[in-house]
Amino acid sequence: MEIEFIKEEDIVQCLNIYNYYIGNTCFTLEEEKLSIEEFAKRVNRIKEKYPYIVIKENNKVLGYAYLDVFNSRSAYKITADLSIYIDHNCIHQHLENILLNEIEKEAKKYNIKNIVSIITSNNIDSISFHEKHGFVLEGHLNDVANKFNKSLGIYYFRKSIWYRLVIYIFM
Repeated sequence: MEIEFIKEEDIVQCLNIYNYYIGNTCFTLEEEKLSIEEFAKRVNRIKEKYPYIVIKENNKVLGYAYLDVFNSRSAYKITADLSIYIDHNCIHQHLENILLNEIEKEAKKYNIKNIVSIITSNNIDSISFHEKHGFVLEGHLNDVANKFNKSLGIYYFRKSIWYRLVIYIFM
């Protein structure tokens, strides 16, 4: 398996992964599948300022991860919003662990200190994944979305990836 920054030839495969989640789950709160033009525009905007990586095997994209703007106000520049999507046929291969590890390394290069994930209330596997990897629940909003006739809330999870080195001098 290879991990690399997204290339133009990866965009269609990533779109197919994402459109599956739009059409079949409440894990993303988009309701209409995206066109290649819409998705490519989004990818190109994101990768101008943030890392956008794919995991591939034999040139097949198995999953992808990226960071994006958490809030457009300039003081939030140390915080980024995380997204990870895995091909639904590869869910039990633990690729999300590899992608998270790599995106955290990249985040540090971008001087990002906090990673935030916004997770829908019915995405129990994602909640467990984030807790297992050191994310802390910071907030919850009930009944703020409706998809497939399901009332959904969202959880805000945050992980600090910046650690201060504190040196104590004892006399």
